[in-house]
Amino acid sequence: MTATATDAPTLDANLASRILAWTAQTPDTTALVIPREWDESGVTAADEVTYGDLGRHVAEFWDGLGRHGIGKGDRVVVLFPVGVDLFALALATLARGATLTFVDMSMRPRHIRQALGTARPTAIVTVARVLRLAKLVPEVRSIPLKVCTDAAVSGAVALDALRGDPRARIEVTPVRPADEALVTFTTGSTGRPKGADRNHGVLAGQLDAVMAAFPGGDRDVDLSVQPVGALADLAVGATCLMAPMDYRDPASLDPAVTLALMAKWDVTRLGAAPHFLDTIEQHARESGARVASLRHLFTGGAPVSAQLCERLLDTFPGASGVVAYGATEAEPIAVSGFADIAAAHVDGYHVGCPVAGIRLVVVDLPDGIEELGPEGFDPYRVAAGAVGEIVVSGPQVISRYISGDAAARATKVVDGEGAIWHRTGDLGRLHADGSLELVGRIADVVHAGTEDVMPYPVEREIGSDPHIAWVALVCHSAAPDAEVLVVPAEGATPAAARAGAEAVLMRRGLEGIPVVAVEALAL
Repeated sequence: MTATATDAPTLDANLASRILAWTAQTPDTTALVIPREWDESGVTAADEVTYGDLGRHVAEFWDGLGRHGIGKGDRVVVLFPVGVDLFALALATLARGATLTFVDMSMRPRHIRQALGTARPTAIVTVARVLRLAKLVPEVRSIPLKVCTDAAVSGAVALDALRGDPRARIEVTPVRPADEALVTFTTGSTGRPKGADRNHGVLAGQLDAVMAAFPGGDRDVDLSVQPVGALADLAVGATCLMAPMDYRDPASLDPAVTLALMAKWDVTRLGAAPHFLDTIEQHARESGARVASLRHLFTGGAPVSAQLCERLLDTFPGASGVVAYGATEAEPIAVSGFADIAAAHVDGYHVGCPVAGIRLVVVDLPDGIEELGPEGFDPYRVAAGAVGEIVVSGPQVISRYISGDAAARATKVVDGEGAIWHRTGDLGRLHADGSLELVGRIADVVHAGTEDVMPYPVEREIGSDPHIAWVALVCHSAAPDAEVLVVPAEGATPAAARAGAEAVLMRRGLEGIPVVAVEALAL
């Protein structure tokens, strides 16, 4: 079959071509700043590379991958600490037309094994402790090319063996939008890790949607806490600072060191999960540390409270703020400004209106449904303002997992036109003004006695108590009828935190649910 003009391979469809263009246009602009060492005085050692330097590092690995026969159709797993080599190898892999496959080093060994077994990569670039499992673990042993980044390991080549000529002329492999580009794995916290398959079209769609919601360009300096997110910065020619932290342990982020680094580099944009922003804001407020250059804040990935939005706007008055609601499989889905969230009068969490290009329905679908009839979603739509599952389709929504049909069947629905929709598993309400409110997840609905309770509204109200720092409404084997866990705010007593939570439960007619004060919650 002859390829049509719309599905013919092109250079422009390959994300690597966007980034490598900056290595020629702005070779003297700093591309990456990656802290290596820091203490209470600040960052003491860091790798800094310009776009020109980055281009030469990419050329080395592009040439080396070619000499080892890596190209289109191959998956390359990268599983080693964040550094210049990580980004250069990632871009070289994409430029070769191979699939960049990220496995999180913070995952449990069992989940890493499962991810590798699912990916079946042609090559893995990782640390010695992973490769030394090769004799015991078939998922590692079966990988043809093993590359070690930090030691000599039998059966593996050193990372330097993957380096070729830094003067090599990179020839980006043309790709189709449907060609596989990037695979990332869920953590496995709710089961076996699923490999989200972003083809080149979805990767471009997600990048364009993120940049529309959170505009940036080659004059921006970003602080990033996610290695994958740094690719978006590089695609628009921005300078990207990686946060000073051990990415295997998110709690290792030091807010004082982070704020000092941001001030030194005149950071203009900060994107991070709510917990990170909460930590940074609290230190900035208490210490008086400020970043005068900061203009944009961006967060998502977990519920964002109105109180956090208000504090961020107060502590960083020169910055605007955007919350993005999305998922690994669909990013972003909806966006809202901090001020709108602070002013919203909803029971759950306001997340704004769906972004351009996203099709969104709130429905009550039966379990196991894979295809819709000619009526589409009409038989399953809930009334305006009623709670249902959020289901989406669009250019930034992945259509499959590499982990096989079982995962896809549980989360994908095909409509009568052949479009693939993603079942998010999130429960929400779509209001008359088009805004979306989240109230929980299907898997996390709490069964309190004979009543099903949506956790987000209860948690949001309890969390607004000044005596409470964190809250979770859960049920588990030791508390099958639900319990509320509260972390007292700094200076508050456990008794005061419990009393605040119990008052909310009483107002909601849920006074039978016990409240337990704890020192911390796993995030």
